Amino acid sequence: GYVSCRAAHEVWKAFGVGDRFGFSILGGHGHCRLPDDQRPEVEAFVDRFLLGVTNVDTNVTKHPFDDVNHEQWYDGWLKGKSTFPEPDTSRVESTFYEIEKATYGTAWEVGEDPQASRGYYLAIQSGMNSPNAVPAGDEGRIALSFLVKRQAKFYVFARVKCPTADDDSFWVKVDDRDFTAANGLRTTGWDWVQLTNAELAAGEHTLTLTYREDGALIDKIGITTDVFGPEDMGEEAVNVSQE
Repeated sequence: GYVSCRAAHEVWKAFGVGDRFGFSILGGHGHCRLPDDQRPEVEAFVDRFLLGVTNVDTNVTKHPFDDVNHEQWYDGWLKGKSTFPEPDTSRVESTFYEIEKATYGTAWEVGEDPQASRGYYLAIQSGMNSPNAVPAGDEGRIALSFLVKRQAKFYVFARVKCPTADDDSFWVKVDDRDFTAANGLRTTGWDWVQLTNAELAAGEHTLTLTYREDGALIDKIGITTDVFGPEDMGEEAVNVSQE
């Protein structure tokens, strides 16, 4: 994944050959296929390291994961001290929401599964895919209002079922931030994955999701200060218990 590519790049740089390692993570094409917009990057590596052409750029780090703090996962062995956050379990704040109780557009359908929280989940209609751009319109969007009690960094987790690499992503944003792709979420059965994170002020906020790949099912949302996220079904959803 993205973080492992970043970590590997540091190894290459430590050996003085950082220009020999590049990565380009791009969706919207079949697996094991080379799309036209990635071809120049591959040709640059072939030209330089197989054909001896020196006036090409192999410093390639293309990805859609601008919100991911990759350094905290490996800076311990780079600098001798890890910045990976140790959760303060005495001050964890978590709130859970059933996704089918959120406000969602007509392109989403409610499914039933005894393994889902309270037996229900949401799925986008078959054939609706938008890997390269955020879909326009409201019919494919899910909006969830949530409250946090204090200013802190919050992690947005979703309980999802993403069976393949072609069915494992969503577009997501918090409040008025830009949408980002939450990709590479493949799971075995239902499991919790992190969609995004944000430093939030105390008060009301809005989480907005929309589809990216059909076949990615979503069951429940957990918003928490715990970087490691929920387990099992998580806690009781407030948008059910308050009904």
